[in-house]
Amino acid sequence: MLSSYVDGEVAVSLRHELEVHLDGCNACRDKVTSFRGLRLTLRQSALKPVPQSLNRDVWRRIEERERSRRTFSFPSLGNLVGVASNAFAIGVTALLIALIAPGASAVWSQLISPPSSDAPADAAQPTLAPTSVRGTPTSFPTTPTVPPLANTPVAPIVEPTLAPKPAPAQIINPAPPVQLPSATAIASVSASDVTPPVIPTSRAVAASTYANSSPTVTTQPLTLRTVSGSVAFVDRKQRTMSIASGVAGTEKTWTVTLSEGTQFSRADGRKTAFEDVGIADQVEVAGFETAGLPGAIMASTLRVTVSAVTVAAPAVARTPRVLFLVDGAENIRNGQFAYTGDWARRLASTGFDVTTADPARISWTTSPLKDFTLVVIGYPSTLTDNAIATIRSSRLPVLDADPRLVQPFGIGINVDPANPNRQAAPGKTVEVTAATATTTRGLPAGEVIVARDTIYRTPIISNGMVYATVTDGGQKRAIWAQTGTTIYLGAWNSSNGANHTDAYWNMFDRSVMTLLGRDTSATAASVPTATRTGTR
Repeated sequence: MLSSYVDGEVAVSLRHELEVHLDGCNACRDKVTSFRGLRLTLRQSALKPVPQSLNRDVWRRIEERERSRRTFSFPSLGNLVGVASNAFAIGVTALLIALIAPGASAVWSQLISPPSSDAPADAAQPTLAPTSVRGTPTSFPTTPTVPPLANTPVAPIVEPTLAPKPAPAQIINPAPPVQLPSATAIASVSASDVTPPVIPTSRAVAASTYANSSPTVTTQPLTLRTVSGSVAFVDRKQRTMSIASGVAGTEKTWTVTLSEGTQFSRADGRKTAFEDVGIADQVEVAGFETAGLPGAIMASTLRVTVSAVTVAAPAVARTPRVLFLVDGAENIRNGQFAYTGDWARRLASTGFDVTTADPARISWTTSPLKDFTLVVIGYPSTLTDNAIATIRSSRLPVLDADPRLVQPFGIGINVDPANPNRQAAPGKTVEVTAATATTTRGLPAGEVIVARDTIYRTPIISNGMVYATVTDGGQKRAIWAQTGTTIYLGAWNSSNGANHTDAYWNMFDRSVMTLLGRDTSATAASVPTATRTGTR
């Protein structure tokens, strides 16, 4: 069923049911990924040419087998000359015998003529000397044999019974039969007139047949392609990404498939991994494009030329340090996720040096934010007034998920101050506003699915620019907004790291890039994102 789904052979209604099932089944999603990778690999594979050495070996074996099956070997030129010499010698000897002894003519006539069927049964047969081997003249007695007297009993001659010859094996493309010349004809032909017959070999016949009926093999030509551009979208589960190359207005989007064998590296040659490549990274991809799938590349190598999460210092590049605050941070270290625990893992997997801390265990009277580049506040984070004042005075950019801190950080006001954690109606979508800001440029406007099941969505009334909203009490309230150098992303609950979709991480990555002063306009190309009618 999953194979038919990948090949597009299932009905529309069943396809929708499968996609709903795939949203919550990791095993089936892995099988779909495997089928898609196999399908693309088969389309891009090409037939390899047969080595010339193998071709020669096959023909040699065919000739050896045909030679062993032949039931008749044609005489060579030397053999034909030998036969002619024997016939000539026999003729001369017979002539001499006829002249010397007239009685020998009877012997000669019996030698060269078969016995008549009406001859008497007691007719004597001459005794002949055995014939010598081929090429040596046959010798006859110098004294003629005297016929036996009449009425002398003679033992009848019994013809030897020869064992029947085995039936010759059937020969493929047998040579045409050749009419052998008689001894007299051979004797009258000189050696210079003898031309051996030209017999077509099995190789020549087979080659002619193959040339007339060679199969036609159709393959999809492969093109070695190298593409440079900015990463516009990443699908971690399907191991695919979209790369926008070219200048604005003429850019082209490439769909890149990354197999387990794809080699990842950084600009300085150090090895890296697929998890270290994120949105807005500048990359160079080398791989193969098939004629049947224009714009799709099976990558063999990927090199990150410029990382979007690497801050460049004068002459030395260093990894940005991020302070991630969340209550019960020791559980994050043990792999137990809080509501936004997967934020810490996302930051670490995209190249940041992340320090996870419980705000209650930090001494805010000192300078705890020294050498940090970004402060990320997860949910829940209980901050004292001293902690809030220290963070604000540091002038570091802040990404906040806790709605209780919206007003203290000047992002806006809470919808329900008495119950600041009050959620909007249950759902798993947000509505992206028109792409008027750099942060949302390239994202599809309208409702976008950001979770695979119900997600906590706590709206606010923003003081700054609103990027996405949800409907709360019949009104649209901000769920993703920015004021100054602080961004509020009020959609959380990771469900142990398996709830958020790629569209959600797209929003998260863009928030981080914006706060670090990175240009997110490279993602202006079409970004495949989950919508109401199609989930990932």
